[in-house]
Amino acid sequence: MNPMYTSFNGYLGGPIGSIIGAILIFVIGWLVALGIAALVRGVLSKVNLNQRMNSSTGKTYDLEGIISKIVFWFIFIMLSQAHLAN
Repeated sequence: MNPMYTSFNGYLGGPIGSIIGAILIFVIGWLVALGIAALVRGVLSKVNLNQRMNSSTGKTYDLEGIISKIVFWFIFIMLSQAHLAN
């Protein structure tokens, strides 16, 4: 087990430290996933993905939003899974 986790858990009184640590890791993972998804959306908007798709198909799609949401959930689940593995 991670020594930092053990000392943090002991310092805050056992299970309460685990709960606070889990919430902290959840929030950090959420912020990281949100930042990367915003970066992906920005890159896709710079290459005009929505306009290209709309002009080629004649229909309105928000591919930038869809792809950025997929990236968000993929990263968030991967970070959560990595934390659960430890």
